[in-house]
Amino acid sequence: MSTREQVAREAARLLYNRTVKEYKDAKEMAASSLGTRALPSNFEVAEELDKITEEREGLIRLSRLMEMRQIALRVMNALKDNDPTLIGSVWRGTPRMGSDIDIVVYSENWREVEKKLGEYILASAMPVEFTVNGVPLGAVHI
Repeated sequence: MSTREQVAREAARLLYNRTVKEYKDAKEMAASSLGTRALPSNFEVAEELDKITEEREGLIRLSRLMEMRQIALRVMNALKDNDPTLIGSVWRGTPRMGSDIDIVVYSENWREVEKKLGEYILASAMPVEFTVNGVPLGAVHI
């Protein structure tokens, strides 16, 4: 196994164990612990993370993915007027134990989006404002 592959594997382990949350931090910590500056791509780390998850969680992963996608579909249907987009591990098909469902929706009033989600338990709802072609828009990361 090359040094770069070792860093990817260690970074994936750090992410799987939730020692760190961000790929960048995991790669830097892994490289430092292995005494190298070689940094793998996020894709390489994601591949290793997927392997670790498969090794540790096995077949339960598929049922979790199906359940999470069904929930995501219900939420997205409730938010259909807000152009919902599924992102993250549930979209990629690689959720692991403790993963959440990430959906981005667009709205001029994100509080209205929160009201539509009253029956769902939210880990977080973060409003984001940005401009497209000079038009101010807002998004809520759920």
